Amino acid sequence: MGLKVGGLELRHLRYFEAVARHLSFSRAAEELHVAQPVLSRQIKDLEEFVGATLFDRNRVRVRLTSAGDAFREQIGRVLTQVDIAITAAQQAAKELAAELIIGDDWRFTHPLITRAIMALKDKNPKMEVTLHDLSRPEQVEALKKGEIHVGFFPLSKIPAEGFLGQPFATVRMVAVLGCSHPLAKKQQLKAIDLKDETWLIIDGGMNANSYRSFISRMCKEFLGFVPRKMRRAKSRDGILNLAALGEGICVLPEYVLPKDNAMLKIYPLPDLKPVELCAVYKFPAKSQPLKDFLEILKKMKE
Repeated sequence: MGLKVGGLELRHLRYFEAVARHLSFSRAAEELHVAQPVLSRQIKDLEEFVGATLFDRNRVRVRLTSAGDAFREQIGRVLTQVDIAITAAQQAAKELAAELIIGDDWRFTHPLITRAIMALKDKNPKMEVTLHDLSRPEQVEALKKGEIHVGFFPLSKIPAEGFLGQPFATVRMVAVLGCSHPLAKKQQLKAIDLKDETWLIIDGGMNANSYRSFISRMCKEFLGFVPRKMRRAKSRDGILNLAALGEGICVLPEYVLPKDNAMLKIYPLPDLKPVELCAVYKFPAKSQPLKDFLEILKKMKE
């Protein structure tokens, strides 16, 4: 039967997510290992339950309706939480001592985190490392509930009580402009020079406000202003492409930028303080895999 909420079952959400991702019933059915007529019927049942048409479909193409797009943004959070809950239950049931559950925003993950995970796996090949793509507010909740062992935050944003942060990297924020942008003629820039520009930010779907809030807080805390004009794109590459076309500027961690792009100019921002990144965990660290991971990060920082 599956997990049910009223007449709605978890499989309806997973079926919807697959069709929304592929925009194809046939490819979604293949991925889910179900017959296409069965999938179509389940989606129809879901639409009847919701009371709205979620897909506009004909013989040529499948598209999300406005209702379907709104539904997709919300169920992503539900499915993530279900997966986290299942992982937590499995851990408790099996009493897995050799498991590390990591939460991070993988659009901006620091290379040292990936290297530390690989070093941990090299040290103990049987180690189970589970990764969850979570915004910073979601990491806070997951840490409080014990659903992840470690998350990653700027030093100034570590949750107040019961948590410790171990610094592992100092991150320089840089401005990125297209070569055709009027400011690109300057030899140097300060962040305050960007006050009246259109700031390009990432629309993270269900986490759409997290990056916008980070940029606003960063500017207000260190520069005394909040950007007035912002334009969203779906990904890091999306905002870099818009910057290259002269549609605005973006401020990003230096480490996430491509090494070579002749259409972009990158400016260090001397009036914007570097961000100290920390591995954050509940105190005390009881899990041996967590202790090993923190030790590896510490040695890499040194």
